[in-house]
Amino acid sequence: MLNRLLHPKRCLAINTLSSPLASKKSTKKAHKLVRKASQSKSLRRGVKELVKGLRKGDKGLAILAGDVFPIDVISHLLVFLEENNVPYLFVPPKRDLGAAAFTCR
Repeated sequence: MLNRLLHPKRCLAINTLSSPLASKKSTKKAHKLVRKASQSKSLRRGVKELVKGLRKGDKGLAILAGDVFPIDVISHLLVFLEENNVPYLFVPPKRDLGAAAFTCR
């Protein structure tokens, strides 16, 4: 029950560009997918690595945090992802996405 109440609170700081935004169930599946990709060392972390991978021709699913500030950090990525026909998805909190990827900051 408490988890149902937390999901809308996590969606309060979402950017206007963050579309399509994952539902609660999709967010959970995306975090599980990121965790598995991180353990198998097939994960690109950060904007710089993502752009480098796209230029090399890597394909896959881009899972982006929806509460990134300032928006200019990821605004160019959406066009770049669509040009390369790479599907992307926004998940609400960047802190939870980093925790799923085992990123320490």
